[in-house]
Amino acid sequence: MLLRIKQLKIGTYGIFAFLIIALGTVLRIVLIAWGWPHSNADVDTMGIMAMHIAFKGEHPIFFYGQNYMGTLQAYLAVAFFRLFGISVFSFRLGSVLFFTLFLVMMYCLTSLLYTNKLALITLAFLSLGSSIMLYTEIAGLAGYPELLFFGSLSMLLASWLALSYDHYTSPNRRLWRSIAYGGWGLTAGLGFWSDFLMLVFIVLSGLLLLLFCWRELLQFAILPLVLGLIIGSFPLIMYNLHAPSGQNTINVLSSLHYAGSVELAKIQAHNHIPLEPELHGTMLISLPAATGGIPYCYDTNLMLTGYLSFKPVQCAVLQNNLSSVFIALAWSMGFIILWTISVVLTLRNIWKIRILTPGHIGTQEKKQALKLQFARLMLLSSGGLILLLFILSPASAVFPGNSRYLVGLLISTPALIAPLMGLSSDKSALTPNTRNGDHTHTQGWFSFTLFKVALGRGVLLIIGIVWLIGTINTFLEIPTVQAYNKQQDILIHGLLGIKATHVYTDYWTCNSIAFLSREQIICAAVDGQLNVQPRYSRYAPYVPLVKADPNSAYVFPMQSGQIPAIVKKAALSPGHYQRFVFGEYVVYQPVNSH
Repeated sequence: MLLRIKQLKIGTYGIFAFLIIALGTVLRIVLIAWGWPHSNADVDTMGIMAMHIAFKGEHPIFFYGQNYMGTLQAYLAVAFFRLFGISVFSFRLGSVLFFTLFLVMMYCLTSLLYTNKLALITLAFLSLGSSIMLYTEIAGLAGYPELLFFGSLSMLLASWLALSYDHYTSPNRRLWRSIAYGGWGLTAGLGFWSDFLMLVFIVLSGLLLLLFCWRELLQFAILPLVLGLIIGSFPLIMYNLHAPSGQNTINVLSSLHYAGSVELAKIQAHNHIPLEPELHGTMLISLPAATGGIPYCYDTNLMLTGYLSFKPVQCAVLQNNLSSVFIALAWSMGFIILWTISVVLTLRNIWKIRILTPGHIGTQEKKQALKLQFARLMLLSSGGLILLLFILSPASAVFPGNSRYLVGLLISTPALIAPLMGLSSDKSALTPNTRNGDHTHTQGWFSFTLFKVALGRGVLLIIGIVWLIGTINTFLEIPTVQAYNKQQDILIHGLLGIKATHVYTDYWTCNSIAFLSREQIICAAVDGQLNVQPRYSRYAPYVPLVKADPNSAYVFPMQSGQIPAIVKKAALSPGHYQRFVFGEYVVYQPVNSH
């Protein structure tokens, strides 16, 4: 099978795909225009970086205060700042752009490996989502929107190169393939710089190239591929050339994977079953949260806390809320069952092609069918490997609310739902040239009955309804989020009114008010004893400025853990502090500031 240009013509499926992508994009633009999700210190730190790139000539390689998580979003935000001014809305347009490109890549990838019809269904699903999914996609958290785009693009390029491989390539065709190899290298480099989770897609898409394009790699393809990889990973290369001892990228990767090991050891001391806390956290919280289900400890106010804040993994049991446990567990088990079925069918198809292929099927057609199945297997493997790595890391037990680590699972969506459409069958395996048809009945053990066809459609309908309800609930959260945003506006106007431009505050308040005030207010983050925490004061130059000002105020949310300490400090110095209340925030300002 050679891919033909005429397949790229926009037909009925292309028009519907355009409409779905447009609707998904508009939906997200409407959300950010209405202030959803709320402003967040992590997100706003990236906004501060964009301001510094645009107006101070800085060129940060990583997220402030870290030696990982690239800054591509910040550089992209500069363009939107120039066009629309500095705001949370204009900053988040970059995330929306990445998501739109992700949908385009998913349509192309699904059409290439399965059918146009499945591609439309995949787009329809991915255009929706729970508030947790939408938050990860558009809030502006560093690396995650980029991972969706670069991960899907790397799989698309590798699959296209493998399926269209022909060692009798003409010079003109060789040029285009060289560009594609260079594009894969560039995608891998930029993606890995942006988010180390990209390594999963680099390995699996790279394996696809090694299996089916190794001749080209030995000839002309290796040079453009390596060149693209060097250009894309240039920021990482520059960092590693000057990295402090023990802080190179390999060491950072290792430390990130084992982050939370001490806390995990304390949890495991009370468990005798291997991986019990990791599986609890993954199956009941992380996996349903990342894939549009309902985590059993779901917090309706999570959008106001920065991270997904959940109670310990035993909370639902202690509350006798067994229905929540069942719903979360059923969703996670459904995901794993779908993945397992897809993998088994794909491996079965590979075995049939290699061993049981009828003699009348030509060698070239057999090779194409084999490539197709391996490409599908790599797509499934990406989801399995991401989930496995998460389960094996302490984060699954200690930080199960960080479901954004599993955002890459969305890329495997078409491979997961393909069996429900009868598209992982023997027939589609052995006749790949007809895979753009509408196969409503599968062959072999998985179907032959209307019941199984109806069951598959029913499961698809349930998934679609759950994600649609999640999207509707997201819009219902807008008034609550807008009220939170208003509190921040009240605080900023209040601080500027009393000329409190240098403040000590908690982490989640600090960089949010710095960005929202366009650095009219700068801050230093402090702990519960009011000691400055350099690690959480993301932009280091802020700290000496705040410390040097004897009139720096203390600003905390009313329920903050720092409140007792500042109340005690003020009581020990009667008359030295004046107390203000701006909305839901308390401010203690030295009296001599007036």
